Amino acid sequence: MVELTGSWLDLCLLLHNIDDISETEFLDALSNMELSSAFKSGIRKAFRGNTGDLLSSLFSAPPTQEDPVVLLAPVNIRGKKHFAWMIGHIPSSLVDLRKRFTEAREYVRVDPLLINHADPPFVLFVEPVAVSRVQMIASGDSELSADDFAIFRAGRTTDDEEDVDQQLLLDLNIIRQNLQEAYKTGRSVFGDSFRDVESCLREDVDLLGMIHGEAHNRGHFAGPWPFTRNKSSLMHEAVEEFRACLCAIQWGEHLGLTSVQKDALAVSIFLTRFLHYGLRAYKREIKTRQSIREISVGLMFFETLRHDGVIRDGSGSVLSLNIGALRPSLKAMLTRLHGEEKKVRLLGSEALRGVFRSLYHLAYPSGKLSFVANRIYERR
Repeated sequence: MVELTGSWLDLCLLLHNIDDISETEFLDALSNMELSSAFKSGIRKAFRGNTGDLLSSLFSAPPTQEDPVVLLAPVNIRGKKHFAWMIGHIPSSLVDLRKRFTEAREYVRVDPLLINHADPPFVLFVEPVAVSRVQMIASGDSELSADDFAIFRAGRTTDDEEDVDQQLLLDLNIIRQNLQEAYKTGRSVFGDSFRDVESCLREDVDLLGMIHGEAHNRGHFAGPWPFTRNKSSLMHEAVEEFRACLCAIQWGEHLGLTSVQKDALAVSIFLTRFLHYGLRAYKREIKTRQSIREISVGLMFFETLRHDGVIRDGSGSVLSLNIGALRPSLKAMLTRLHGEEKKVRLLGSEALRGVFRSLYHLAYPSGKLSFVANRIYERR
């Protein structure tokens, strides 16, 4: 982790006290720091609620930038104004990641499962060095935490901006932590099934996590029916998330990965969706639209693999996961899903109900979690 020094350290200390000082005190201290005028102007605007300049500067930063990056936004918690903020760095590994995706474009364009691929802006990954004390921001039916960069984008996306043009910002520390926790839980579910990819899951955790984030975003805009707002429907949200994850695994075929890394990528995406996002959502006492979607995506993964015999009963309560059969199973599901969407595309979004129902019945046999899935979630 890169340490903060000089004016960047001074700014970090100032942000730590931002909720306890006046606007005048904050702006006076900021003006005395040896930082660029444009950057300080962006901080002043963000302090007053306009994060546009700060975000534009961040998204235009080259992946080789060594200076820290900063986000700041006022938030309302139980009627009281606070500030969410973050100081971090762009990881040096972002250069390699973007090179892999750039070089893969010519192969992706002829991949029948990723055909019609559109190129959204690259995802920007940031490693936070310090973050604000704000822990949870509730907004409608969404749950935003201080390490969720959606806080800083509130109000920036306009109705005129196409989904494919939106710029995404992801926290690499959280991605790494989520995958590590999912892998730890996975060991208790699948025992030593990961032995062939275990070292890769540990050593390449950042690469696998960033590929998942970048390729998942691109996956939404690939296939016979890429995501647009006229494809959006409440019931189909989980299917679309599942499809994007499957596309991310297929992207891995073109990124210069070894065979072990390709398997590890598929394992990491499955574990993250089923044993991190899905499990976490299942444990929430109050189920929201978002948590139901996350549970459903995780179950679509689990039941697909169980249906294909990739997941089988092992010894005792431990299941067996056939790593070598995982990618072929998920590729077959993506082929099936894209085939179904292609058939109904001309009929409009209402025709997606049939696609949703087939995946819903797979994820929820008899209208509820299967005995095996329920047992896994209840025991954790």
